[in-house]
Amino acid sequence: MGRMPVAIMRRPRPFEVGVRLVSPPQPVPKNRAGHFTIDRFDYDEAADEFTCPAGQPLRSVKKALKHGHKRTYRGSSQMCRGCASKTLCTKQETRSLTVGSNHGALRRLRADSQTDSFRQLYRRRAPVVEGVFAEAKQRHGLRRAWRRGLAKMRVQCLLIAAVINFKRLVAAFGRFLSGRSLWEALWSALELLLAILHLTDNQLSPPDHRGHAHLMTA
Repeated sequence: MGRMPVAIMRRPRPFEVGVRLVSPPQPVPKNRAGHFTIDRFDYDEAADEFTCPAGQPLRSVKKALKHGHKRTYRGSSQMCRGCASKTLCTKQETRSLTVGSNHGALRRLRADSQTDSFRQLYRRRAPVVEGVFAEAKQRHGLRRAWRRGLAKMRVQCLLIAAVINFKRLVAAFGRFLSGRSLWEALWSALELLLAILHLTDNQLSPPDHRGHAHLMTA
């Protein structure tokens, strides 16, 4: 399904409940003017402020009106005006940054994604879940929402998951059919399950004419 949207990391945050998010983070945006990119600015999550490469703070000034989850940080015009690195930073009077409200979590994910343990987990994760995501998106309509609203989207996801699980169930029982009725196939599957559980063949009687099975005593 691609990279994990930052909105997924909203509270409760995964690391706060002992969950490690194993998903490729959004890449660092490039600066089209060739100025310092956002990863060159240190971020203090507790103080909620950035520090520029020259060591000056950029503090929160507003929330973007169009996107409520965005925040804008700006440096001091006095400091920026006399900074020796200004030409490398911005053409404006001051340098400003606009980031999501979960920027701290995104930074942690980017740092974690560079570790060997993350890479090992991701290599194990991809073959297990990526195929299911692709199947849901390409064959069962998860590429787009059928209806508006989170509640209706939840219903859509549950229906698609049920269809995929039903397909797996049919495939699992398919090996037992071989021209037999569904009940006979289910009985064969039950016998196999009992064998796995180390039960003897005579502990269950075959189904009677009403389709009922009975435990047999010695």
